Amino acid sequence: MPGPERFRHAHDLWLSWTLEGGWLAGAAVVALTLGAVWLVRRGVRSGSTVARVAGAGLAGFAVMSLVDHPANTTGIATLLWLLLGLVAGVGKAGVGKAGARESRPVAPPRP
Repeated sequence: MPGPERFRHAHDLWLSWTLEGGWLAGAAVVALTLGAVWLVRRGVRSGSTVARVAGAGLAGFAVMSLVDHPANTTGIATLLWLLLGLVAGVGKAGVGKAGARESRPVAPPRP
């Protein structure tokens, strides 16, 4: 009977993906990280509040990923991909901009 398993993964997201999947997987996770940073910056520069909030969530995830590999649980990984998808959709056609309103016809004032 083998002893208890001490470590299930490397305690760093990028290192863990590199060790488990090879250098191509490591390059892919670095590319995803840089792409997310670029998308957040683009959204923030366009004035999107959603990009600021999603960027803060992704920044927290990145800091946590320096000391652990949180994406190995399904729930956290799903939230990561949802945040990345949200950031990818922000910045197009004013989505998530502060003060953006729906375009509705305005009724003329009554006399």
